[in-house]
Amino acid sequence: MAKYTTEVRSLHRQGFDFGLKDYPIFDPAYREVLNNKILAHYRYCEIGSETPGRFKHHLNTLMGEIMPYYNKLYQSELIEFNPLYNVDYTETSTKTTTGESDANATRNSSATNENTQTLDTTTNTTEIDDLLNVESDTPGGMLSVGDIKTNTWASKANRQDNTRTAETTNTGTVVDDGESTLSETGNTTTTINNLDDYVKRVVGNTGGKNYAEMLLDFRATFLNIDLMVIKDLKQLFMGVY
Repeated sequence: MAKYTTEVRSLHRQGFDFGLKDYPIFDPAYREVLNNKILAHYRYCEIGSETPGRFKHHLNTLMGEIMPYYNKLYQSELIEFNPLYNVDYTETSTKTTTGESDANATRNSSATNENTQTLDTTTNTTEIDDLLNVESDTPGGMLSVGDIKTNTWASKANRQDNTRTAETTNTGTVVDDGESTLSETGNTTTTINNLDDYVKRVVGNTGGKNYAEMLLDFRATFLNIDLMVIKDLKQLFMGVY
């Protein structure tokens, strides 16, 4: 029960408007979270002003004065990094090379060919002629070739059996001499256009402290920023509980 002024819970039940809508904050979505924590923390505390209107004025004025500083702390808490790394940098280099070069070249070449071939060939050829001419006064009686060869009767027959054999021999040497000459002249132009991109990133621990020491240092940076804001508002309330 209030002894000197009015408790925060009584004003809340009456639907009192505490304001807390215009002070700067790093994230507007977090405003309601912080407001609820403030009112919950001082729910059973008596306001330190004669009237609720004055209390509202002092509360919103003080929040406008302290929040720019605390917003920086809130923003620093959002920075993501590895607490066990003390080196994290990126080195970038871009190099462009352009140019043009000409090259003239002349090439003369000659070649001499000498080819000698020796011939030594022998060719044997055999030809056989078998000619037969027959005349018969008695065509009613046919004679076969075999009858004539065995001297069977005929009016007239002429028979020739000839065999010819030939041998050809070629000997000698064939010589082929030749010479060729080649002349080439060229002009080559080369255009150079190179782009080199170089990226180097170094991440890790270069020494000096071990991981346990670095972790302790990181823990020392933990801040309960909401509670720091709430404690700065303590001067607006009566020191009666």
